[in-house]
Amino acid sequence: MSARSGEGDNWYLLSRNPVITGSQLRNAHSGQDDVRKWETSFTLSPDGGRRFGSYTGSNIGNRLAVVLDNQIISVATIQSKIEDSGRITNLGSEQEASNLAQFLKSGSLPAGIVYRQESSVGPSLGADSIHQGLIAGLSGLTAVIIIMLAYYKRSGINAVLALLLNTIVLIAALSYFGAVLTLPESPASS
Repeated sequence: MSARSGEGDNWYLLSRNPVITGSQLRNAHSGQDDVRKWETSFTLSPDGGRRFGSYTGSNIGNRLAVVLDNQIISVATIQSKIEDSGRITNLGSEQEASNLAQFLKSGSLPAGIVYRQESSVGPSLGADSIHQGLIAGLSGLTAVIIIMLAYYKRSGINAVLALLLNTIVLIAALSYFGAVLTLPESPASS
């Protein structure tokens, strides 16, 4: 199997069967070595360590690729036999080391997707919601106007006019700025 690295036009010939898989990787983290160069350290399971030790012991000086989803993430040169833990050294930056550690960790997680339910919302549900919202808004506005006129008598007329002008200014401002009035979703409903 051949694969192209994401770093340019480099092509590598890979074996169909990986030496170890992500399920045999226990942990990975980024850090710096003794001379302050960035590296990614990893730890293997006992079975993975035996297989990796056998492979790396007989391939010192050869290249080894980290592959995730058929894409080469990193290519390193094997410098010594690696059994239970190892390091990928001479990485360019902290971000590169951190990304490589995250890629290694993600390969060890069984992250398959299983669809439990699929649903879609038709256009009639949105139209019903808009219709019910308009009825609720007009009912509330009518109730507020009646209560203000009953409680404040003549001053209620000024209060109703102020309310209507405030609504017009609010709608105008929302239209001008292209904004929308929304309510936050409550945590209990999610």
